[in-house]
Amino acid sequence: MMQGAKRPLHLVLDNLPAHKIAAARGYVDELAQIKANPNLVRSFFNHPIVSYVSDL
Repeated sequence: MMQGAKRPLHLVLDNLPAHKIAAARGYVDELAQIKANPNLVRSFFNHPIVSYVSDL
């Protein structure tokens, strides 16, 4: 389709679920890895720049 094209080819991104499934799958896999690591999750909340109302 692109080979030998005389004019630029435009990529059209739409919101069809079939076109977004790979990106969604990667995101879900990443979240699953985070969920499987409780120490990592705790580190998000123990970071020095995170403050809570009860700390004030």
